Amino acid sequence: MMIRNKKLKNTIYIAILSLSFSIIAIGCSKSDVQQNDFERSLLGKWAYVHDMSETVADFKEDGTVKFEGKKYTYTADDQFIRLTDDDEESTNLRYRYDDDGVYVYIQSTYTRQPDVEGNSIVGVWRCEDKGWTFEFSPKGTFMEDGALTGYYLVDEEAGLIKLMYGEALQDTVFYFSLDGDKLHVEYPWLMRRR
Repeated sequence: MMIRNKKLKNTIYIAILSLSFSIIAIGCSKSDVQQNDFERSLLGKWAYVHDMSETVADFKEDGTVKFEGKKYTYTADDQFIRLTDDDEESTNLRYRYDDDGVYVYIQSTYTRQPDVEGNSIVGVWRCEDKGWTFEFSPKGTFMEDGALTGYYLVDEEAGLIKLMYGEALQDTVFYFSLDGDKLHVEYPWLMRRR
């Protein structure tokens, strides 16, 4: 079909050109996040094993995640998930895969209670915002949250504490650092896919 009207021809040309630019603009505005293998392995919904009814993390292909009720952008490598909020504040969460799922090391700060002074972990520690406690004795025993007991070992060079519950629970190893009367803890929480 031959279009002889020059005005009609120009109108069709402009319409096709506008449509092409619209398609290109839509394609360019779409988030083309190139994810690495570590980020792709996290995609989907996750829950802590102690409460599989609640999604604690929902990793999306566009590089966003809702984690513990807050929205972030994220990146990941073989050791850390980096969460960045809207104010550009970032947190690095240590993680590792296991046959049971993925352990995410949640960061908490404990304050030494005034009954014992010192520069070691011996004493009573309380995480005010979560109500958690640790009590470490000089004899190598501990009490967690006023109920769980066992023995502990400290590897100060690696920044690790190992809690040995005996037959009651599986041993737990977490990262720590001391800053005066503050005990900074990265404690492993097991998550599974929902």
